[in-house]
Amino acid sequence: MRLYVGKEHQPGMTPIPSNSAANFSYRTTPSYVEVEQRGDGDLYYLWHLAPRTDHSWWVAANLGVQYDGFFEAINHDSEPVRYGILKEAEESWPIFFQALLRGLNNEFWPPALVRFEDPDIAAPTWMVTSVLGNVPASDDILSNPRTFEQMIATMDVALAMSQEFHHVRFGKGLRFKSRIFFRSVANDLSVGGKYVLDRLPDLIGAGARFVRPL
Repeated sequence: MRLYVGKEHQPGMTPIPSNSAANFSYRTTPSYVEVEQRGDGDLYYLWHLAPRTDHSWWVAANLGVQYDGFFEAINHDSEPVRYGILKEAEESWPIFFQALLRGLNNEFWPPALVRFEDPDIAAPTWMVTSVLGNVPASDDILSNPRTFEQMIATMDVALAMSQEFHHVRFGKGLRFKSRIFFRSVANDLSVGGKYVLDRLPDLIGAGARFVRPL
């Protein structure tokens, strides 16, 4: 799968006549339908639509491995450090944190952050995801106007998370730019004991445990 925002147009994409003014095109694969929209300049926005049940679809924007380093960090040996990092993340990145909690709770509206197995590479990848319900898996998904409403909502969350992730300062004025960031910050956090929040223990190890097939 391609990431949700890219600079390369995918050859073989077919324009969607009902959305030609919005520059939407698509291609089908054995696992999902990929939808592309031409954005400003040389940017393209990408979604992946896949059957979820007989009467519902996943609508997802693929974020790749962008958040893997975060989950490596919260598996730190020190429990106070783990809770400190999670508390800082909750305060610094509220959009990310709430999207993650929705995913862990199987709540997909507003769109949630979940981890799917990417069928292209058979490896886990993070996706901002919603569910388009009450739509048969056999339907022409691209003829349903609700599909595009869900796509836009999903992309709005993905873009907001990305902006928050790269631009909002975390903790002591540092930014998350690499997998080693949190490990370097962990030893410098001042944590006055545990942050006993009911939901936080479920997040520790979430990157490894919550992988879904797509």
